[in-house]
Amino acid sequence: MAKEGGGPFSTVAGTRSAGAQARADGAAARVASLMRDGVTTLAFKSGYGLDGPTERAMLEAADRIGAAHGVKVARTFLGAHAVPVEYKGRADEYVDQVVLPTMSELHAAGLVDAVDAFRESIGFTPAQTDRVFAHPAA
Repeated sequence: MAKEGGGPFSTVAGTRSAGAQARADGAAARVASLMRDGVTTLAFKSGYGLDGPTERAMLEAADRIGAAHGVKVARTFLGAHAVPVEYKGRADEYVDQVVLPTMSELHAAGLVDAVDAFRESIGFTPAQTDRVFAHPAA
């Protein structure tokens, strides 16, 4: 799906253009439904912004959702989800210039509980994901 432009690529533009409050508002009905079924903790992953400001906004939206609905949130930074079009063919540069600094910043801000990466032939190489997981903020 990702090879054909789907997966994270089909969601990046909309995610980048939406604000944190819009994301939180859009999740309200889904969260209410989950809570009616007894869910007490929600897991959120970033990774659909593929830039520092949008990754931050996604994790801040998770906090807003938790506060608004009185539910615990677990936040995973997935900056190494896909290489964005502006870094096409330059995955190492994307990891160095976006993923690692953003992960450090968001960890320092208390917005990251876990780190994930997409390690496949269409994602990131073993060496690139190893750099992400070896980083002090991971």
